[in-house]
Amino acid sequence: MKKTVSALLLILVLIIAGCSNNDGGGAGTTEKSTLKNIQDKKKLVVGIAPGYFPFEMKSTEGGYVGYDIDLAMQWVNG
Repeated sequence: MKKTVSALLLILVLIIAGCSNNDGGGAGTTEKSTLKNIQDKKKLVVGIAPGYFPFEMKSTEGGYVGYDIDLAMQWVNG
């Protein structure tokens, strides 16, 4: 009987511990999110491999164009 009660108590404690919100931030956290930092700086570093038309390629003016660049710009500008 004692083993059964102890086992059930242990399971209950593990369930409660698993359901807790342990983000470590506390209630007074005012740190900005990564998304907010990117939007404030208006700068997003994107790794590309030009040459995979239409996703990314070098334009005749020397800049990069394509779907990936358009998608990144849309994400930064909101």
